[in-house]
Amino acid sequence: MYKPIYFCIYILVLLVTLFLLCSADKRRAIFHADVSVFSQIVYGLLLAAGLLAVLGAVNLIVFRSFSLLQFLRADGKTIINFLAFQLLVAVTEEAFFRGYLTELGKKYRVPRPLLVIATAALFGVLHLLSNRTLVGVLVPTFIGVAFEVCYVYSKRCTIYSLMLAHFLYDIAIINFPV
Repeated sequence: MYKPIYFCIYILVLLVTLFLLCSADKRRAIFHADVSVFSQIVYGLLLAAGLLAVLGAVNLIVFRSFSLLQFLRADGKTIINFLAFQLLVAVTEEAFFRGYLTELGKKYRVPRPLLVIATAALFGVLHLLSNRTLVGVLVPTFIGVAFEVCYVYSKRCTIYSLMLAHFLYDIAIINFPV
């Protein structure tokens, strides 16, 4: 389903991002080591559920359809490939956008509202490469705003919570070719 080159690109971006985050202070700031794993999981689940509820309602109103977990109709190998790729995408995008870019903005004292708007807009534009529609940019931009607001303004929201929410949201809504 996904070409090996896509996996390689995401792994390369993840490795470069982790290299850019190599100092212990940056890692500690990003990964919020003081928040319990249980809290991170709960926060990620609640964030994913909230996104699915809001965007699901919008899809039903605007497009009169909303299909959830379409990938379950595929064969086992395809499902594993799909889940592995979506996990890699979630980890990479959150590490880069929330981990690296947000922390870089904080370092240079970019005002929080501008930081939220800039990283969310960049997140949406990145999705233009695969979606090529206005909705395909606006939805990721909205999600980027939600994730960025949680990350910048909440002490309980960690990068792990956002990775989990991103992964769960993606596997629930992506149009899956079966």
